[in-house]
Formats: sequence, C-alpha cells, structure tokens
Amino acid sequence: MRQQELLKQEEETKIAEELKEQERLAQETNEAEEATKLATEEEESHNHDEGTLRVHLIEAHLTHDTEVVGKMDPYIKMHSRE
Repeated sequence: MRQQELLKQEEETKIAEELKEQERLAQETNEAEEATKLATEEEESHNHDEGTLRVHLIEAHLTHDTEVVGKMDPYIKMHSRE
C-alpha cells in the first residue's frame, strides 16, 4: 500500500512540474508576443510618409548675382542629424 502511495505522489509531483513548465512556456510566449507587438508598433510609428514638416531657415546665401540672371527660383538645401 505504501508503495502505491509513493507512486501516486511521484506522479502528482511530475504532473505539477509539467504544469509549471507549461505555465512558464506560456508566459515566455506571451512576453515574446508582447515584445514583438511593441517593436512593430514602434517601427510603424517611425514609417509615416505624410505629415507636416516645419522648417526654420537660419541662414541663406545667393548662389549667383540676381541682377544678371533676372528672376531666380529660390530653393534650400537641408541636412538632417540622422
């Protein structure tokens, strides 16, 4: 009788350990899915192709004499820190 109780207890312990492992794996999967979701949202937030860009022009130079050429089309060259 004692041996049956020990076997039953071992089986219950094994089942409990398997359940804990399944819970741990499920938690890791949830964390990985959440990390992937956050990374995707962050990537999407940086990939907008439209919007408004406000530019504050600090300095300007004439590229050639306006009186000789006449009417010029203004333009600017922009540099980004990225």
